[in-house]
Amino acid sequence: MFWSRRREWRSPGAAFDYERFVQLLLWSMDGHLDRSERAYIKLELKRNPQARDAWIHVQEANPGKRLFPNRDKRTVIARAVIVLALFGVGFGLYAKYRDTQIKFFYVVPTYRFEKEKLWKLEKKIEAYYKITVVFDDPADSELRFTGVLDSKIPLRPFLENLRVTSKIDYYYDPEGTLHFCKKGKKPK
Repeated sequence: MFWSRRREWRSPGAAFDYERFVQLLLWSMDGHLDRSERAYIKLELKRNPQARDAWIHVQEANPGKRLFPNRDKRTVIARAVIVLALFGVGFGLYAKYRDTQIKFFYVVPTYRFEKEKLWKLEKKIEAYYKITVVFDDPADSELRFTGVLDSKIPLRPFLENLRVTSKIDYYYDPEGTLHFCKKGKKPK
């Protein structure tokens, strides 16, 4: 990889070692420094005019090269992972709110409802089964129910369970629209 070097630095108050600092700058341009060495160089460049002169000298001798050309591999990988995670979350949220008909491989198509209002079920049925849902009475959308909707299986078994376990009834009209109503108010 690269040759070993001493990892000791001058103590505070000791004389500035120009040659050693130039050597560090050259290693820096090749990307062979660790975090503490980069921090030392930055600190010296801020507080020491001799260090700034050494930096100017090294830059003039090596045109087109940067002082800190690349970061640690861990830093680059960590930043890439964060960017990809943010992109993935952002894309998922965008797609979720843009169009409810998009299905992604990571979306689990099973929904659990506990004492939920019926209007929440309406949106899921319309999105996954492509069926228009209508409430015969607007107050029926406020009825509560409990159940599990699995979009991988047909809708009819779920609706039968809903009919048996709650005060909700359903029927289909000739156009294929699903109607929800209270039990006993189903039109003949």
